[in-house]
Amino acid sequence: MPAPERKVCNRCGEEKPTTEFYRGTKRSYFRSKCKKCDIAVKTERYEQRKVGALPTTSVESATCPDCGETKSASGFGVDHARPTGLRLYCKPCAVVRGTCSKYGLTRERYLQMVNDQAGCCAICDKPTTPLCVDHDHATGRVRGLICDSCNVGLGRFEDDVARLQRAASYLLQGTNVLMGGGSDS
Repeated sequence: MPAPERKVCNRCGEEKPTTEFYRGTKRSYFRSKCKKCDIAVKTERYEQRKVGALPTTSVESATCPDCGETKSASGFGVDHARPTGLRLYCKPCAVVRGTCSKYGLTRERYLQMVNDQAGCCAICDKPTTPLCVDHDHATGRVRGLICDSCNVGLGRFEDDVARLQRAASYLLQGTNVLMGGGSDS
């Protein structure tokens, strides 16, 4: 669906061309405030913080609406645009939300996958949180959940099964390799 050519700013109420709005984080939509208002709000909040009228965080703890846990402020990201100064979701839930959004999973489906794997990586079987969503780069199809180390490893091998098999063979033969470059004779 093509982006609209005009949009109404939710701060000043003026209808303006979409070129007068910043793109959103997903780049598929525009922010709700025009560029002029967005800059004005950020400048205003900066000035308020500078003179101490606006605390960096106004709470010591918050409850995440996803997991329902009450955590200290350090368990949440900073968001100066929110009255509390904290992001809405705790850091682990924010990671899960971003992951789910990126791969088209619901939070419930992701949590079911974690439960099915007993919270462990599908490759090394080590328990870890959060688990990365492994997917086929050619088709985009989700294969399972793996730890960050295994995810990086697969990425380095570019999902090339033949290379992975050669690497496994190399490791299995490793006990027969001469150390130090010497000879047997």
